[in-house]
Amino acid sequence: MSYVVDVSWLAENYRRDNVVVLCASMGNPTKSISAGIPGAILADLEAEFSDPQALLPHTCPQNLQEVFARAGIYADTTVVVYDRFGMVCAPRIWWLARIAGIKHVFVLNGGLPAWIQAGHPIERILTLAEVETQGSIEANERPELITDIRGVQQALARSGHEVIDARSAGRFAGVEPEPREGLYGGHIPGSVNIPYTSLFDDQGLLLPVSDLKRAFASQIHDAQHLTFTCGSGVTACVLALAAAEAGYENLVVYDGSWSEWGLPEMGQPVESVR
Repeated sequence: MSYVVDVSWLAENYRRDNVVVLCASMGNPTKSISAGIPGAILADLEAEFSDPQALLPHTCPQNLQEVFARAGIYADTTVVVYDRFGMVCAPRIWWLARIAGIKHVFVLNGGLPAWIQAGHPIERILTLAEVETQGSIEANERPELITDIRGVQQALARSGHEVIDARSAGRFAGVEPEPREGLYGGHIPGSVNIPYTSLFDDQGLLLPVSDLKRAFASQIHDAQHLTFTCGSGVTACVLALAAAEAGYENLVVYDGSWSEWGLPEMGQPVESVR
């Protein structure tokens, strides 16, 4: 099963009643609102789609089903997520939708740049507050798709498990500065690095399945239980999407990611080249 759709499929189907298009946003939502796929609804990771009470950024909200229902989504709605960057934060909304129990959810391959490149129209999109019809999601949530520090520790100690970091090679090594102040540089000892940017071609499209399989196999070998981490749990979901496309099934995202693990007060071990 593929978890991405291409621009041609969306162009033929985005006006159907049972299709809802979400525009994932992370920073400057006004820019995403002003020019997007017609009929799309903003899914802001700096607002409703993160827990406002959490100390860590981009933490999974407690009322996840309610948030998606506000976009007019039902459990059987087909949901397609894109973002204006390409495929940077859309996979995070895709992963949250899966946690909420939404089964038919996909990411637009190449995002808004691919839509524009194909010559399709753009217009102002809706915010959640502007959606007139509320949905209802009657499905079992899947909280097992996210984990915490203890879950990461357990994964590191088990055979057949691998922890994979989506950050750049420089941040993983601890030679590039962290964008958030107060964090150690480096990575979780025992984790491996697959920078999320390495999983796209020159056009910003996800690599073919055969290439994705090769990219994962080169780092994780025979591991089948994969835990993904990054800076704040967003681009870790890019790896989750790519792994799902490559056929892996036992996938978990570390919600706190380096924003939590890398805090000195958390007392977790850190490895770097320094």
